[in-house]
Amino acid sequence: MTANTLTTLKFIAKRLARAQRLQHIAALEIVARQLGKANWRGLAEAYKQGWRPASDQVESLESSFRDHEEAFPAADAGQNSDLSAFGDRLVFTRWEPDHVKPMEADEIHGELDGYAFYLVGDEFSVSIGSQGWEIELDQAPSAKPKVRRLGGRVKSVKPSTLNFSSTPRDC
Repeated sequence: MTANTLTTLKFIAKRLARAQRLQHIAALEIVARQLGKANWRGLAEAYKQGWRPASDQVESLESSFRDHEEAFPAADAGQNSDLSAFGDRLVFTRWEPDHVKPMEADEIHGELDGYAFYLVGDEFSVSIGSQGWEIELDQAPSAKPKVRRLGGRVKSVKPSTLNFSSTPRDC
């Protein structure tokens, strides 16, 4: 058992939320009910008063979640992203760092149907954009996407006229 069981339970709920595309609070409620509490708030209050789940209960939660992951693997598990549907319409022109595969990179630049795009991600969000616009998706499954216009008037531009030498957010 870890020193802070509540943190472990939150982590289990976070993984459950991502796997089942739930809001984090819904996953917390599921974890609480599986541990015999009415809701997450009740579990947190009981925790403050000294209640701790038995280690076998936490292990059971973790193993049931692992079973769920095996039955419904995440889209990015094992790099099974099938990009063949795009044929030669999708081309990755460069990525950072350059010593990894494109889909493992932190920053990807490419062309789709002749239009340049970039994809930038970190542990908190992912952004995709092109000349004049960007969409940012936050880590939380329930977060709303942020759409930004970058710069002035936007025209359709072929990739040969674009220059991504600066970082995407500076466009």
